[in-house]
Amino acid sequence: MKFGVLLGLLCLATGVFAQEKKYDLKLSDVSIRRDADSVIIDGRVENSGDKTLKKIRFFIAFRDPDHQTVSTRDGHIEPKALGPGEDSEFHALVPDAVRAVDVVFRFEDGSGREVDAANSGPFTIE
Repeated sequence: MKFGVLLGLLCLATGVFAQEKKYDLKLSDVSIRRDADSVIIDGRVENSGDKTLKKIRFFIAFRDPDHQTVSTRDGHIEPKALGPGEDSEFHALVPDAVRAVDVVFRFEDGSGREVDAANSGPFTIE
């Protein structure tokens, strides 16, 4: 009986102290589609953190059906500084990675620090 009470308290304590992960960025309205020999990428990124992010770079990993990266592309988010609660659209036109079926995003700030992003993929290439 004592073991059951201890286990119950441990489970309760774990739930009480568990916190939801905070993200610095949130992607939304992401659209990825093929057009002739290109892939058109559109979306919106929002600073969901509490600090201004400067010189945000995005990295797009194009993945095959086995989730292996076949190609990568990168770009910058405009404006150069994105304050808390601010958002920005982004657009990219890149050569088609023929074997790719989806993409995953990754972000860095101007100092090269990785920026945590909610809803970073995978997104299916239509």
